[in-house]
Amino acid sequence: MQRFYLDQAATSWPKRPDVLAAVTEFLHETGAAAGRGSYASARISANWLDRARIAIAKLIHAPSPESIALMGSGTHALNEAIGGSIRPGSHVIASAIEHNSVLRPLERMRMEGLIELDIVPCDQLGWVNPADIGRMKKPNTHLLAMSHASNVTGMIQELQSLGMWCRENGITFLVDAAQTIGYVPIDVQAYGIDYLAAPGHKGLGGILGTGFLYAAPAKQVTHRPLMVGGTGSQSESLVPELAWPQKVEPGNLNMPGIVSMAVATEALLREPFSEREAKMHGDWSRLRDLLSRVPGLQLLAHADSQKYVGVLSCCHSQFTPTDLAAILDAEFQIEVRAGLHCAAHIHHYLETAPMGTLRFSFGHELDPLVVGALEKAVESLSQVDC
Repeated sequence: MQRFYLDQAATSWPKRPDVLAAVTEFLHETGAAAGRGSYASARISANWLDRARIAIAKLIHAPSPESIALMGSGTHALNEAIGGSIRPGSHVIASAIEHNSVLRPLERMRMEGLIELDIVPCDQLGWVNPADIGRMKKPNTHLLAMSHASNVTGMIQELQSLGMWCRENGITFLVDAAQTIGYVPIDVQAYGIDYLAAPGHKGLGGILGTGFLYAAPAKQVTHRPLMVGGTGSQSESLVPELAWPQKVEPGNLNMPGIVSMAVATEALLREPFSEREAKMHGDWSRLRDLLSRVPGLQLLAHADSQKYVGVLSCCHSQFTPTDLAAILDAEFQIEVRAGLHCAAHIHHYLETAPMGTLRFSFGHELDPLVVGALEKAVESLSQVDC
């Protein structure tokens, strides 16, 4: 049975054929660990590491490929940035739109008495006012954690002014780019970003089990890694002096996943961001207009597509998000996400707790077949008496 996938904010699908082909070829023809030998297949794996770092560094305008550490997920990258940079006694600011990959490690540190934590509110569409962040600053404020775009509403946040504010006040700036990487231009140097964490399996187009963490040169030196272990170098030392990124890459890396990130990111670099953005905004407007035809459906977004990635949440006056998702799946084979979306705070401000929202999300292209299936569903739902 054909499926119509509208949960790209969770993971992108389908993957590019050249990505799948490269992963399959690597598994069949190479399969070696990187940094664990000097033989030919190990050198091929090392070359894939270089390709992935180079492509990601170009995508986000990092100062060097060595600024990119390859991680097992976006959650892994965020935990590494938080746990490796914060020192006891610090004050941390995070926003209400954050994913639990940010909120949970910070809350655990707060409960253990290691940090002070303040949460900046958002409005009813998921916008965080930079002025509210400024008012929360304390003398010991060390870190600001901010999602580039909400995974619930898709609203893009202001980074450049926040990065400037962090620089002026000596505050480390951590950005979660899970929903924007590959979709929206990011310049870590121009935006003053100290850490940028992202998964590799969403907008980048890699496979699951991938991610990366960018660290600015100054942060690389002071960072205290969360995990230690085998590195393939300095094996005689139990306390090796490792440079970034190897200091945060212990153990064997997910080489098939890294191959997928390298090939997918290189493909993204061949297409101008301006074209991808224009298409995304056009598709978002089309999706919004289509869903607005359903009686009783409240869209958690205003009409300005320029402020959103390919995410659109809504609530229905008659159906719960879970029920409506089940109807779309069973009757129309449309796959969407219902619930709280691993975001603990934002629903208080959206007034969508405890049921959450119904979330539609698309990737680099809103497939015409998906649109056709959605049009049939909208027509059917429009006949429901609300």
